[in-house]
Amino acid sequence: MIRNVIAQGAILLKIPASWDYMKRGERLFHADREVLLQYQEEQYEKVLIYAYEHTKYYHRVFDEIGLIKNGKVDSKLYKDIPILTKDIIRREGAALISNEATQRGFYVNTSGGSTGEPVSFAQDREYFACNFGDKILFGVLNGKRPGDREIKLWGSERDILEGSIGVKEKCINWCFNRRFLNSFVLTLEQMQKYVKIINKEKPVQIWAYADSIYQLARFANQNNLSLFSPCNIITTAGVLYDEMRREIMKAFPHTRVLNQYGSREVGVIGCEIGGSPGIRIFEHSVKAEVYDGITGHVLHHGDGELLITSLTNYSMPLIRYRIGDMGTIATGMGGLEGSFAVIKKLAGRTNTHLKRKDGSLVHGEYVTHLFYNKDWIENFRVIQHGFTEIEFQVVLKDGCNINRVELEQMKGNLRKVLDNCEIQVNFLKEIPKLKSGKYQYVISEIN
Repeated sequence: MIRNVIAQGAILLKIPASWDYMKRGERLFHADREVLLQYQEEQYEKVLIYAYEHTKYYHRVFDEIGLIKNGKVDSKLYKDIPILTKDIIRREGAALISNEATQRGFYVNTSGGSTGEPVSFAQDREYFACNFGDKILFGVLNGKRPGDREIKLWGSERDILEGSIGVKEKCINWCFNRRFLNSFVLTLEQMQKYVKIINKEKPVQIWAYADSIYQLARFANQNNLSLFSPCNIITTAGVLYDEMRREIMKAFPHTRVLNQYGSREVGVIGCEIGGSPGIRIFEHSVKAEVYDGITGHVLHHGDGELLITSLTNYSMPLIRYRIGDMGTIATGMGGLEGSFAVIKKLAGRTNTHLKRKDGSLVHGEYVTHLFYNKDWIENFRVIQHGFTEIEFQVVLKDGCNINRVELEQMKGNLRKVLDNCEIQVNFLKEIPKLKSGKYQYVISEIN
């Protein structure tokens, strides 16, 4: 209780707007959906008008489609709003930044670069406060209050070098009763140490990179180690495949494993809530749409590439931003608690799927399935260098030999969906993580 008071007091003292924004999000989650959609529409129109009036890029492109007339948005022309890509951001640069950015307290951030060259973009004080409030919100909606004991199993090289374990971050972690465990390189010795820490600390929640908590769970399961089960494990920064979720739940049998989704560019996008399937979109902060690559249409629901509009960043409005992820937005709520819509399936980055010459994709999860339950494989990565050029990178489990029969079966199953592909197998001692600290099991180098 004392730590809850300290954490809430720190928020109210340093960033009171974050607490207010969290409470607003909580109210909207429990409100009627019509109330939420009305709020979202109002915020969307505000962003569109502001972008038109304060950025050169949006003033130009909105004039081209006639979106705004006499200071009002023509909602019938929403369908014509162009998609924003990373290439456009690189090309337009300052034309996307508000002429009020300086007085709004803007700062420069960059994407992690997991889908290619990192992109720089501007954010500001208001965006930061709202995004921090949303980070509090996904804990609150899952029964975790600020100050409840938490372990953060994190691995970003950038975060480590630029401050996540610096003096400021240590103070923040103390206020929030949070312990930081570095997972950038998870050695056997580290994992043994982390098992002991989790069992000693008995956290209410573990907040972790998806692949990091998966590796730790595998280690515990393979060595018959008992782990304390917190109320929640929040996974982020990578695709949480079904096999990974099952492995984590085996190691933490009394824990809800909840996937959280976001990015550096737009902040928190959503989170699983209450153990119900599907990521609930934080629609008070973002507007999510789907781009159908076959028809070229932008839809409110269905399968395709996700387009995200930030409703809180005015210094550099990101409208219909092609974030680089594939997913499925549900058509209905399906009896779930709360008003937030659902991403039924988050399939990960577009470069986590293999590509055929006809433009169709082989889902990354099909590829990972080839490697699961192979007791001679410790770790793996599949890289597509060309339409018919595939590389298997494999780390053998200690003391195990190559199972040639299973390996040929794996190759054959991949060739069923990727005709005439040449598969090269390289056995490595270790497969490095990306600079972002994430681990990517499937990488396509084809744009």
